[in-house]
Amino acid sequence: MTSPQKWTIKSILDWTADYLKKFNIEWPHLEGEILLSYALGVKRIELYIQHERVLTDPELAKYKALILRRSKHEPIAYIVGTQPFMSLELEVNPSVLIPRPETEKLVECVLDLAAEVSLSPGQKLKIADLCTGSGAIAVSLAKYLPQAEITATDIADAALTLARRNAEKFNVADRITFLQDDLLNTQLTTYNILVSNPPYIPIAELPKLMPDVRDFEPVSALDGGPDGLKFIHILIEKSPALIKPGGYLVMEIGFDQKEKVLELCRTAVAGRNFKETKVVPDQFGKDRVFVGKVI
Repeated sequence: MTSPQKWTIKSILDWTADYLKKFNIEWPHLEGEILLSYALGVKRIELYIQHERVLTDPELAKYKALILRRSKHEPIAYIVGTQPFMSLELEVNPSVLIPRPETEKLVECVLDLAAEVSLSPGQKLKIADLCTGSGAIAVSLAKYLPQAEITATDIADAALTLARRNAEKFNVADRITFLQDDLLNTQLTTYNILVSNPPYIPIAELPKLMPDVRDFEPVSALDGGPDGLKFIHILIEKSPALIKPGGYLVMEIGFDQKEKVLELCRTAVAGRNFKETKVVPDQFGKDRVFVGKVI
């Protein structure tokens, strides 16, 4: 870019908004603020307080490098290394899916259901989080359910390493057991609640995703097979054997998969073990969270 003699915080943010618009970045000014506060090591509010502050050459160079990465659609969460989720600032990197606001609804459903689980005196609430990724679900549940013991599984060692760091960051690592495991392996015991945000994007839809997702996030966390239901089907078939009577399967699904998922429950052999099934909309009004109560 052609620089004037001096760049203030205000002028560089104005320039950034115009620049990122050219690359179809949805929130160019906001993302400029996030990246500039990250580059300067200050809170966003301080940018407004110091809007006439002149950037040093090293600060400007660092910021320009971040903007260049974002212009290539690298997700901002990967650039700054964190993503807010359930009021927690989680560490993320390209080995894991970036936690979405929609998945917060999944956690909220589990928090509500936890209050309905009948436990004997002194008994711990047992929860399994399958496909844990960054640990967003497991760590949030451990943080907000101090009575819970949680098992978090993932096939990727890099994801489990990151999830452990997030658990340690929020002082819940002592209540989460991490296992490098595939879906519903026999190492698992039985649980009051089994929760998962499995891959559910049909493979033919992957090339159509936004470049931020398609080109940067792990395909293994997105690819749900030909119809997007590969892992959802496995969960419906196998999870009842791992859920205590009266317990729940809670999983995230695609916004257009409600009827197919409910039909799987009606036709799958193990799916008939669900006494009650429903799909809860997310905060955007889209069908998002499947809840099945086990007989």
